[in-house]
Amino acid sequence: MRINVQGRINTDVARRGGGPAWVQHLRGATDWRAPVVTRKRAADVVVESNLQGLAVDMHAPLVKSAAESLPVRFERRLLGAKEDRISFSAGGIVSMILLRRIDGESATITRGTIRFGGGAAEPARNGLWVTGAVKALDLDRWLAFLQQADGGAPLEAGGIDLKLGTVDMLGRRFSELAVSANIQRGHWRVALTGRELDGAVTWLPQGAGRLSARMNTLAVPPASPAAAEPASAEAQARKEQKKLPELDIIAEQFINKGRPLGRLEVAAVPEENAW
Repeated sequence: MRINVQGRINTDVARRGGGPAWVQHLRGATDWRAPVVTRKRAADVVVESNLQGLAVDMHAPLVKSAAESLPVRFERRLLGAKEDRISFSAGGIVSMILLRRIDGESATITRGTIRFGGGAAEPARNGLWVTGAVKALDLDRWLAFLQQADGGAPLEAGGIDLKLGTVDMLGRRFSELAVSANIQRGHWRVALTGRELDGAVTWLPQGAGRLSARMNTLAVPPASPAAAEPASAEAQARKEQKKLPELDIIAEQFINKGRPLGRLEVAAVPEENAW
């Protein structure tokens, strides 16, 4: 049986009533439609909207004014008694396909693809794989947002192959950065090629973590726009509680404020909230 449902969501009302963290980044109202196909005790659902009338401030690249249109589509399709397929797309900005294993009321993402700047491919490998190109990514704000959000379905990371026009991270704005990363034996191995960063990084997540980097070039870029904004009390508290990783960094060419300063070596072990 097929049922066509449509309506209008007012995020201002939803925001005042609490709701998930992402609702706090929406303003206004927009129309939506959802054809639902039922089969026995299950249903396949598609929700579509152009988001016109809705202002979105989810941090770059998911930012739009209320006057702009951004076609979004969400679909949940059952593949079997204990498996489903989730897909989502937001214009030409980002799309994803997730395959989940369902166990009662819980679900685990077994395979997934996220692509920026195009359509995501059907997942062919275990884990979550992120690819594509992004003009601007505010990584600092996205990480802070994800820390506030409720925990989602468990997943296993696969790898990353991204080209970034600009990326704001660690309070700095990096430019023209290509990132290629994958997990080997529980360690993240990352290759960075860009204007300020050129080299290889290894991240060991056990405990507080250990960051090892062998860089051809390490340049300190300008501060990101968000770095000048005062941090909220909650964000400052999270920063103070965060454990620092061990550092092992060698850069053949270190540049600060446009001045080449030669070779840099850093070996640091954290003690409480400092190295």
